[in-house]
Parts: sequence; structure tokens; C-alpha cells
Amino acid sequence: MLDLRLEVFHNRYGAPPVPGQPDYIAVLDFLEIQASDIDVNGMVDEATIMEMTLAETPEGLIQLDLTPNVGLDIRLTCKEAVVVDLRPYTREG
Repeated sequence: MLDLRLEVFHNRYGAPPVPGQPDYIAVLDFLEIQASDIDVNGMVDEATIMEMTLAETPEGLIQLDLTPNVGLDIRLTCKEAVVVDLRPYTREG
């Protein structure tokens, strides 16, 4: 089975954080992917996540639906989703 690691930079393009308070990177692992709809040709470097939804399927699996502002949606179904890291980062500029 395939696994996927996703790093999400919280508020990367939003308003600057309060001085002295960093933004955060959430690192998520999606384990034992059963089905996916990911088109790497449709991914755009400038894309930001507009909405990310995790839901349980009737079979007890986890369904991820990630909607970017540009490019194609990413959908997958997996057995487990794990937050493996949450760390601060400071935006440049």
C-alpha cells in the first residue's frame, strides 16, 4: 500500500502573525492509501489550500478531500491519518 506525507504551512499567505508569534507547519501522514485521485500534472506550485476535509467512510476508512485555490482537487481514502509533527516557522518577507 502507498503512504503520503503532507506538510501544511498554516496561514502562509495570510496576514502576518502577531510579532513574536510564529506560524505553524502541520505534518500529516496518510497511511495505507486504498484509493486516490491525485493528478501531479494538475498540481500548481502557487496553489494554497482553501479547504481540507477529513471524513470517515461507512467502511471505517478516512477520506481526505483537499481543495486548492488553483489546480485540481486531491482526494484519497486511507486507513489512518496521523499528525506526526507540528512545528513553528517564520515567514520570510
